[in-house]
Amino acid sequence: MDRAVKPRRTKYKFSLLGSDWIEWLIVAMLCATAALGVALLTGSVVSAVIVGLVLLAAASAVVALL
Repeated sequence: MDRAVKPRRTKYKFSLLGSDWIEWLIVAMLCATAALGVALLTGSVVSAVIVGLVLLAAASAVVALL
């Protein structure tokens, strides 16, 4: 095998489900806390659900890239 030719490693390992359940537990707790805070501050369940879903999407993208 030629030492000059090395297999390329990917910079990011993309896994939509993540590799660790602790990551998803942290994401779930973060979304629940944010949604509860928005619900308490605004009194609106709809806006709390929307904020929770947006945060879930953003956090899922971050976890998938880790």
